[in-house]
Amino acid sequence: MINLLTKKGAPLLARKHFENGMPGPITRSLAHVPEMLNVTLPFIGTVLGTSGIDIRVKEIVILRTSYLFRCNYCVNTHTFVASRAGLSNEEIFALRGQIPIPEAFTEKHDVLLIQWTDAMADSSKALSTKLKNDIKQYFSEGDIVELTLLASTTIMLNRYATIMELPVSEKHLSYLQEKGLTF
Repeated sequence: MINLLTKKGAPLLARKHFENGMPGPITRSLAHVPEMLNVTLPFIGTVLGTSGIDIRVKEIVILRTSYLFRCNYCVNTHTFVASRAGLSNEEIFALRGQIPIPEAFTEKHDVLLIQWTDAMADSSKALSTKLKNDIKQYFSEGDIVELTLLASTTIMLNRYATIMELPVSEKHLSYLQEKGLTF
């Protein structure tokens, strides 16, 4: 939808984000508005980055949310990340709706996390009391806050990437094609 900027075309205040090579499409698109870029990237990095929650758990939430919102960029990008984070092909296929969840996930905490993610993505309904109580058996209140922010941020990024028609990295696409994981 818009041109993805290069370092040469980026406004002066955005150029620091190009110092280590060509950044990804989210950064290159946000570079059009450095004031937004300089506050959005640290926020996204904090929410999606390293924390007390295991990367595998985060990728379950991100990939499932991205699938539910049909974001091609996010599904393919996070299929790559999820694969690298240790999710099996079957788990990835289940999160993307290609096989039933119970065929790939047997651990109660994983199944509850997916149910919770599905409920988070459905803005027409409130979370059930049972699901709220069940999720508290496996995740601390801090984890629940972080996972809620993770799902919410993923929804925002899904809409952004879809509207902006962000392209999936060729490196990621090659890897996914080689592994039979392209979405």
